[in-house]
Amino acid sequence: MLKGSLVTLHVMLSVTGEALFALASCAGLMYLIQDSLLKRKKAGSLIRLFPSLNDLDRINNLCLSWGFPLLTLGVLAGSLWARIVWGSHWQWDSKQVWTLLAWFLYAFLLHQRLVMGWRGRKAARWSLMVFTVLVTLLIFGKLFLQTVHNFV
Repeated sequence: MLKGSLVTLHVMLSVTGEALFALASCAGLMYLIQDSLLKRKKAGSLIRLFPSLNDLDRINNLCLSWGFPLLTLGVLAGSLWARIVWGSHWQWDSKQVWTLLAWFLYAFLLHQRLVMGWRGRKAARWSLMVFTVLVTLLIFGKLFLQTVHNFV
């Protein structure tokens, strides 16, 4: 059941997209820390280790811009595989539901960045918040909800 190129493609694309979201949230966190230090005029030697605020914002945007389509393609590959294996694209599986929720949150964030011009602190906060939601859903779902995604 777990054999085939669609499974491999689904996992590779989804994990890569989520890894890029993790990097985006790290850039967001670094942005917020550095911005706070600068505002409080407490920027010491630690701040020299961080990239500039502009670079952190660009890293956040780049990771979101690549992570979202990769996750989308991963979800589509998983949906095609589910159709082949279970006869339906959608199972109302807890992992499918929370992935869809995270997908919508990332779609909103990316829309706000690209269309509404969110930059800086607001984009960094949202990136960190949405990734926290994604991780919380993954942990909560793994511990408390049944899923057909228990392959390990």
